Amino acid sequence: MIFITGDTHGGLDIEKLARKRFPKGKRLNRDDYLIVCGDFGFPFLSTDADPLDKMPANQRERSSQKSCHYWCKWLSQQPYTILWLDGNHDNHPYWYARPTSSWKGGLVNVHPLADNVLHLKRGECYDLDGFTFWVMGGAESHDKEYRTAGYSWWEEEIPSRAERDHGLETLAAHGHRVDFILTHTIPQCLIAPSLTGLMPSEPTRDYLSEVYLSTSFRYWFAGHLHQDQTNEKYRLRLCYNEIVCLNDFLRPHARFARPGREA
Repeated sequence: MIFITGDTHGGLDIEKLARKRFPKGKRLNRDDYLIVCGDFGFPFLSTDADPLDKMPANQRERSSQKSCHYWCKWLSQQPYTILWLDGNHDNHPYWYARPTSSWKGGLVNVHPLADNVLHLKRGECYDLDGFTFWVMGGAESHDKEYRTAGYSWWEEEIPSRAERDHGLETLAAHGHRVDFILTHTIPQCLIAPSLTGLMPSEPTRDYLSEVYLSTSFRYWFAGHLHQDQTNEKYRLRLCYNEIVCLNDFLRPHARFARPGREA
């Protein structure tokens, strides 16, 4: 089975995965998947994944490192496989430097502290349980003025031109037709119809609008906006605190279609 949820922000919002909140999790196994739609946050600071016998001098960094190790050990003990795509609050340079491996048709980073935790890479497409999932992480932060460049905020949060081109090439190789799309933010063209209020344009959302208008898909899942909301018309599910089951989005009407067309 496949389940999907929103941002965990390191230890800040990870309690949604606790058995009290996600009782189905205890009956799953490694062939079942829980997908986190960005802002995973393990590690966040560059020192978080260092060995505990190599503790940083800074108190904040020590606390963050201990939290990362604690929660990664907890994640490694869960019976299912955790898949995640990066958001804007993830340490992008750390993952760019990690080795990649092939998995289910795409490239992944295996977490060094939990081998059942896999980072889904930007622009890749994966085959899971007979369905295709196209992935594009990243988004522009709205809180950069409160963060430090290269320490708690990274310019790589916005997908590069090469990553965006790779994503389009991957979609073209699949005939611009995939079962599901997984992103952190949502297309700019859906901001007004799916939310109350407006948000300024930014490069990631503009790119995703291009993908939205040119790709046939069953459903699109995203995080970032800290909402739990389903919009049937636009085939969009925003994820945050709730954990949804993919089976609930496989109703007979949810066949392939491009937005604006009847399924």
